Amino acid sequence: MTLKRYSYSSLDLYTLEELRRKYHFCTSTDRIRLLRRLRRTAGNVPEELLELALADESSVVRGWIARHGDLHTADCKNRLKTDPDEYVRAALWENEGIIPIGLSHKKWLENFTTASLLERLAMVRNPHFDENLAQMIFDLDDESLGLSEQDRNRLTRAYLSNKTAMTRGLGNYGDWPGLETYEVYDVKKHWGEHFHELWRLAAKWPDPGDTEY
Repeated sequence: MTLKRYSYSSLDLYTLEELRRKYHFCTSTDRIRLLRRLRRTAGNVPEELLELALADESSVVRGWIARHGDLHTADCKNRLKTDPDEYVRAALWENEGIIPIGLSHKKWLENFTTASLLERLAMVRNPHFDENLAQMIFDLDDESLGLSEQDRNRLTRAYLSNKTAMTRGLGNYGDWPGLETYEVYDVKKHWGEHFHELWRLAAKWPDPGDTEY
């Protein structure tokens, strides 16, 4: 049996030092390639390199780790939440690992209400984004979020680009091995009703014509 050089099982003081040196001599683009490779081969970015990425002088690298990193400690999340770059702070909201599955509508609403537009555009791209909040955004008659017509347009388009959200409940029964048949039926029914409501609300929108946002 041969282990990959940078697999989780084969990382040690020697190979971690090798990775640190590689990281320091890489460009920002190559650092992201290295982090992506480690996530694939080691299961996640080793803590030593995660620390380097969090403190990287390049906001592009910090933005990548905010969106894709396995941020398992509160310290990691807090550092990115207070990053000086607005994009990095926003990218954290697209990281599905920091959002608990089944986060309540109330919590989503609280976070959305206090977020900047950039953060909101990241939120609606999160695979766990709340479907009830999505319906509020699509509903032209719901003014409780205080959205301008232009921002509502931007947010709905961003949500429609969320591949995971758009394919919820569309899998075959074999995609939910831990659920009973009736439970799978309920899941598919729930998401079917959600999409039906989205398309009903979307049908009320005026023809955008050639307007670009």
